Amino acid sequence: MDYTKTVRTFCLKNQNQLFDVSYMATNYFAVIPRKTLLKILSRLTDEGLLLPVSKGVYYIQGDRPFDLDRAIVEYYINGEHGMFVGYKMYNDLEVSDHTDGTVEIYTNRIGAAHKSIGKYHLTYADVVFDNYAKQLIQTLELTEHFTKIIDIDYIRLYNVRQSGIRNYLDYDIDRVTKAIPYSRSTLITFEELMTKAGFSVPLLNKRKGA
Repeated sequence: MDYTKTVRTFCLKNQNQLFDVSYMATNYFAVIPRKTLLKILSRLTDEGLLLPVSKGVYYIQGDRPFDLDRAIVEYYINGEHGMFVGYKMYNDLEVSDHTDGTVEIYTNRIGAAHKSIGKYHLTYADVVFDNYAKQLIQTLELTEHFTKIIDIDYIRLYNVRQSGIRNYLDYDIDRVTKAIPYSRSTLITFEELMTKAGFSVPLLNKRKGA
């Protein structure tokens, strides 16, 4: 196999997007030794096909200017690959208008537990981020962190959490709490909210160790 040709062909077919080495090495180029892959990426960088973005992350050059914000969203979030959390999520949900200069993301598209790219802080979560999972995670995140949220709108918090509860699915709570380690108190509070809404949560009880 011509490893260089394989990687170059992939890049040419996937222009204008990021190339996360740790993720790609495991999920696309597992047969290529890591050192060999890094040498190939360095060669493609010298050719101008790749643009270094951060440690272990490249941008595949194409027909449009590099835009980090757009590239992050397209690679780590779109296609059920991730979601914003932290203050970016609170802002989008209108729970708080405070910002702290960082953007937190849960994603299934990195090959390490955590990664930082400029202002973006990414955390790995083995979740398919469909709409049900995203809404559940929003509800759990707000339950976990609401006492620490600056400039919180409690009425908006209540409404968002109630919306998340109405879309509850047993399967979602199981897969999400296995992937994201929420505290016991958060799970207990969530269970209480679910009980008030008329739901039983047997899978949640298992996750708590009951």
